Amino acid sequence: FNLDVIDTTVPSVDPELCFPPPPVGPCCDCNAAPFNCVELTEDLCDARGGNYFGDEMPCVIPDPNPVVYGSAPALPFGPVPNDIISDTVTAMDSLVITDVNIQLEITHTWQGDMLIDIEHLGVVQTIWAAVCGSNDDINATADDEGTETYCTVIGAGPADGVFYPPDLAGFGPLSVFDGLDAMGDWTLTITDIFPGSDDGVLNAWAVVLPGPGTPVC
Repeated sequence: FNLDVIDTTVPSVDPELCFPPPPVGPCCDCNAAPFNCVELTEDLCDARGGNYFGDEMPCVIPDPNPVVYGSAPALPFGPVPNDIISDTVTAMDSLVITDVNIQLEITHTWQGDMLIDIEHLGVVQTIWAAVCGSNDDINATADDEGTETYCTVIGAGPADGVFYPPDLAGFGPLSVFDGLDAMGDWTLTITDIFPGSDDGVLNAWAVVLPGPGTPVC
């Protein structure tokens, strides 16, 4: 007689999946044994305390060192015809996006005068939608995991120390870019909806991406 014991809550991993290229599918980096695993569902990944990469994501552990593509254009905006300005950075790394943040360093009285969009590969998201009224400047990072919504803090910065959720300050999260290739142009557009009142300057901004990571096994 043979007795087989199977824990159905822990899906087994085919050892052949542990060789490059990494598997693509429901996967996560687990904080409990077997630590690096391919899960069947997002709930199972959450139960292990892992980060779910999505149904079609490469099963990798994110690199703790981010890849940053920045620009410091010192680009003025305000009076017509400069009430709408754009600046582009080009990402040279081909990697599947699992997260993206946008750093902003903008001088402008009345934060509530600005609409800010980010575009990549034809996908556009508004990350600032004329909020915070008469507060000045934006020195903050749009981050889906951000918690800071206090408008004067966002103006004070620094950009890499103050994080706000773009789904609250704008029209939706940056996760709309998840699953796309990071390579290519990223374009930031600022619209001054009251260009006759106050002027501004796009001092600097940056696209912040996780590193390429390593296969989960």
